[in-house]
Amino acid sequence: MLYYDHLVVFTKVEKHLKKINVNDDEKSEIWKLIDEMVHHRALTTVLNKLPFEEHNEFLDRFHRAPHDIAIIEYVNSKVGSDITKDLQKDFEKLEKEILDLLSNG
Repeated sequence: MLYYDHLVVFTKVEKHLKKINVNDDEKSEIWKLIDEMVHHRALTTVLNKLPFEEHNEFLDRFHRAPHDIAIIEYVNSKVGSDITKDLQKDFEKLEKEILDLLSNG
């Protein structure tokens, strides 16, 4: 569990994966790739919002306790806005990108 997991809602991806003809191992592999994509998107979003001088502190907090929801509060205090909104927007975009890949791949 990571601090942003509660913001990831990929209902459309789940429905799509249930419809396609792949075995359980392949679905598991697809979900691993999706998790990696989500993780990279979350880190990119946060690091792009945070001032550069706060990057090390954020990464240190994340590595010590990646599940700690207080990370969001920390980031909010440093950026002066609600990072959850930015993460939700980026996760919505990512879900569309994943659906496009699954549909056209």
